[in-house]
Amino acid sequence: MNIPILPTEMIEALKSAFFQMKRSIILAPLTFIQSPEISTPQNAQFNTRRIYPKSDGWYSLEDDGTETKFDTGGVPDWVTFTPTVTQGVAVAATVTYARYWLTNNTVIVQVAFAITGAGTNGIAIVISGFPAAIQPVNAAADSVIGVGIIRNSGTAFYHGAMIRFGVNDFRFLAHNTVNFIGGNPTFALANNDKISFQASYEV
Repeated sequence: MNIPILPTEMIEALKSAFFQMKRSIILAPLTFIQSPEISTPQNAQFNTRRIYPKSDGWYSLEDDGTETKFDTGGVPDWVTFTPTVTQGVAVAATVTYARYWLTNNTVIVQVAFAITGAGTNGIAIVISGFPAAIQPVNAAADSVIGVGIIRNSGTAFYHGAMIRFGVNDFRFLAHNTVNFIGGNPTFALANNDKISFQASYEV
């Protein structure tokens, strides 16, 4: 049986059509990513990240084990937490708002307290109770992380820089003073006082 030999022009045309088809497949736009839902996997390898779906949404896992949930738009959700207030003693307070937004190595924190208890006069007001995931990477004492306002009900509003004083120890420093608010200006937290602050820093 004789096998027909295609003309050179036809062979070249077929080759060109094949490569064009291959190129269009490679360059076709990616319209979705599909993956089965899994539980949290092992940590990613050094300097890599794993992205995967779980039953309640998509997650990112860093090489240090930090797991972050994404919302449907691919942006991390705001997370609720429970900070605390002390002024020499634990000060009873209602947390009216306390949430943080963490993406990559940056966090934004917003908190508001309504004081229901009492502190100790002349002692610095201290905020603590921040989760490990949002501790500042800058461990230097007195590093500024945000701003805050304290309302001494019926007396005055005090505003100042929010300072990282130590591990899970955050205080407020007013302008041109030599002590933290509570110590200078000197007063004791009391019922109906308010504290609010916003901070943003590297974690």
